Amino acid sequence: TDPAMPHPQQSPTTMAALAIPELPSDLRYVRAVLSSEDVLRQQAGSVFVRCDLNHNGQIERNELGVLCETMHERIGLHLFDQIELGRRLAKFDVDLSGALDCDEFVCLYKNLLEDAVGDTAQVTSKAEPTVASSSQRRQRCRAESLEAIREELPSDPRYLRAVVSSEHLLRQQAGKVFVRCDRDFNGQIDRDELYQLCYALHKET
Repeated sequence: TDPAMPHPQQSPTTMAALAIPELPSDLRYVRAVLSSEDVLRQQAGSVFVRCDLNHNGQIERNELGVLCETMHERIGLHLFDQIELGRRLAKFDVDLSGALDCDEFVCLYKNLLEDAVGDTAQVTSKAEPTVASSSQRRQRCRAESLEAIREELPSDPRYLRAVVSSEHLLRQQAGKVFVRCDRDFNGQIDRDELYQLCYALHKET
């Protein structure tokens, strides 16, 4: 047995994370990937190659554990124990081979990304109420407006390329950004609103 390879029975929490540059590190990028079947399949194929540590053309349970550890570090995916790893693999192992081929892995990868988005959405924090002056409220309002725009803007260059390469994603994101920027709700972007968008783009990218 190759000592460098993780043992199949090893807990996923003790496996070393892989260097997988194709994995998203921004949850907005995750959502963009999930909304485009082409982008999803392209990224899943690249991740498959990185995770196939023994180069047998399949993702086995120990390799899946390493992937989940890496996704935990990158995008907050919850860690699976060995039982859950086995269940997750079996769910997508259509041909009952005990491992996942590339097509089966695409479905699993989509499922893991959806889990990561759901896990993060459940983690919420509640701020203590404070009494602010009118000046502080105006300043906070401007900051919140800018932050609202930045939430819709790509911060990961790979996310940006994914948006530019998909007309559907581009129109979807442009519509959201338009709504965020139209502060006076007149259905148009005026010079001041465009300036704020450009400032947000400068800060974000």
